Order: sequence, then structure tokens, then C-alpha cells
Amino acid sequence: MIAPGVPLSATAQGELRHDLRTPFNGVLGYSDMLLESADEDGHEALVPGLKDLVASARDLLSSINAELAPDRELYPAALEALGRSVLARAVDLHTRIDGLIDLAREGSPDALGDLGKIQSALTQLSGLARDRLARSSSDTAETPKEVPPDEARTLSLLPSKPLSGVALVVDDNEMNRDLLTRRLEREGCGSAQAASGAEALELLSRGGFDVVLLDVLMPGLDGYEVLRRIKATPSLRDLPVIMISSLDEMSSVVRCIEMGAEDYLPKPFDPVLLRARVGASLEKKHLRDRELDYLRCVAAIAEAAAAVETRTFQVESLDAIATRTDELGQLARVMQRAAVQLKAREQKLQQEVAQLRIEIDLVRVGQQVNEVTGGDLYSSLKDARKRLEERRRHKPDS
Repeated sequence: MIAPGVPLSATAQGELRHDLRTPFNGVLGYSDMLLESADEDGHEALVPGLKDLVASARDLLSSINAELAPDRELYPAALEALGRSVLARAVDLHTRIDGLIDLAREGSPDALGDLGKIQSALTQLSGLARDRLARSSSDTAETPKEVPPDEARTLSLLPSKPLSGVALVVDDNEMNRDLLTRRLEREGCGSAQAASGAEALELLSRGGFDVVLLDVLMPGLDGYEVLRRIKATPSLRDLPVIMISSLDEMSSVVRCIEMGAEDYLPKPFDPVLLRARVGASLEKKHLRDRELDYLRCVAAIAEAAAAVETRTFQVESLDAIATRTDELGQLARVMQRAAVQLKAREQKLQQEVAQLRIEIDLVRVGQQVNEVTGGDLYSSLKDARKRLEERRRHKPDS
């Protein structure tokens, strides 16, 4: 318990703010998804109650943020008053969700799962308000990143397109993982989950991910250490990492960005802001992948050019690059055609050389024959042969 008259430390206040805001991620996240799919799933009867629930939850969250603001000293009496207020308003939210669950049982049974998760998040909020608001926490925190109030509204006016890629969601809270993966999949992004930092690193070692959504505060390997290891691994260092946490301290944001994080999002997250920042990170990853592929192709063409000079070039070595529609593809096709033509000319030249050698050999043989037949020895042999033939003709028969 906090001693009378002693304010809560800044670090303990930051951790308390983090813990109290976490349940709102579930309440607002699942409510928003139910509202978005109400027409498609036939949940129209739930819409008015859900909207009232969301409005009340957001109002309570604003009050908690104001009371636990980083620049405000918080004394025991104020903590207890905040606890009573949160508990009273949480009871009202429980009444609202209970009514929605009863309504869903009658006409929207497939909404009961998400409504039950909202109910669980509210139960968590009530427990935190009852157990934590009257005592201090151990020092853990670090400083505020408030989402610019107009940023999400501005982004919501921009045309949206499906997200293309695969995300790894890393969070020790199952509800947070479920919300994020479902939200990403609605936007067209594939996803996988990891419940700890160690599990995340194991999955990342297998490859296949385009972005990581990483919680900051986790038991064991926290988000900072996971981020450090990602950026220290050559095969992973270009992978964009978005830090997501209810910890809204500015020094935490700065620390993550300095360590190489691509971006930072607070919980409860705004779905429009989430889509925009994940989309930007995916686009950067795709551009980097294309750049690396381009550089690999340039290196392959340079190697092929060297092989042409040493007469070891294989036409099929550029087949993959030749399918490209850009300048590199055109260059690869030109090199392949030139190599084929050069080989054909070499073969033709070899045939001509072989024919020329045959003709030269025939000339040499003729010259040798002439040398033999034109000599004195050959003439004397011819004369001797003639005389022998003459003798045979004039020799009388025996």
C-alpha cells in the first residue's frame, strides 16, 4: 500500500496506465469488428447496443488516460477515487454486454464468441481497478506516444487496398493476438502468431514473413530483446518491425526506433491507423525485396559476361532473368541471342576450317605426287618398264 500523502512514482504510474488500458483493446477491438460485419452477418439488432457500449468504453478510457497522465501526480486518495469510478462504470459496461449477449442468443448466436471475449476483457478491467488502483507498482516504465487525433480520421479518407504479405503477431496476451490477426486477415494480410519472444524468433528463423507486429512488454524475452536479435541477424535485419504496446511512454518509442523498429502503435490500436502503418511497412519490404532481386540479377549478368569472355557461358544461366520485362530482362535476352549467334558462327567457322584443311591436304598430296612423277628416277623406271614390255612382245614363243 502507498503511504498516506506519497504520490505514485512516474514509472509505477506508467505501468498502471499500461495495464488498465490493455482490456480496452479487447472491448473496442471486438466491438468494432462486430459493427463492421453487422450487415453481412445479420447482426443489425446488436448495432445500437454495440455503439452505446463503444461510446461508454471510449469515454471511460479517456477518463483513465486523463487521471493517469504522465505529467500528473497521483496520490492515494485520487487512486482510490479513480478505482471506485472505474468499478462503477465497469458495472454499467457489464450490464450492457450482458444485455447484448441475451439479445445475441435470440437472433445472432454466431456473435456470442466475440461478445464473450468483450465480457472477459471487462472482467479483467474490473479486477485491475479493484486490485491495482490502491497500491504502487514496481518500477518498469519508460515515456508518451499519443496517436495524433486527426491522423486516423485523415487516413480513413484515403482509398484502401488489400494488404499483400504475411505478418507475424507477437504478444503474450491471447486476446490481443486474436484481435490483431483477425484484423489483418480482414485486410487481406496473411498472419501467424507467437505467444513469446522465443517462439517468435524460432518462427522467424524459418522465413516467410514480411512484417512483425511485436508487443513491448512480455515475460521472458521482451519486445526490446526480440527486436535487438532481429536486427542483429543478417537474414532478418531488413524485416520491418512495428512495436505495439499499451506502454505509451515517449522514451520507449524513441528506444524502439533507435534500435531499428519501423514504427510504433499504441494499444488500443485504431484499425485504420494499423492498416496504414502495416501497409506502409509491407510496401517498404516489397521495395527492398525488389531492390535485392535487381542487384542479384545485375551480379548474374556480370558473371555471364565474364563467362562469355572465357567461352564458358551457358545460355540457360540467364533463363530466369530473361523472363523479366525491364531493361535487365532485355539485356539478358540480347546476351542469350548474341551467345547463340556467336556459337553458330564458331561452328560454321570450324566447318570451314576443316574443309580448308582437307583441300590443303589434297594439294599437298598432289604436289608430292608431282614431285615423285617428275623426277629422274620415275622417268628411268618408266623407260625400263617400256623396254621390258617391248622385250615381252618380241620374245618368241617357246
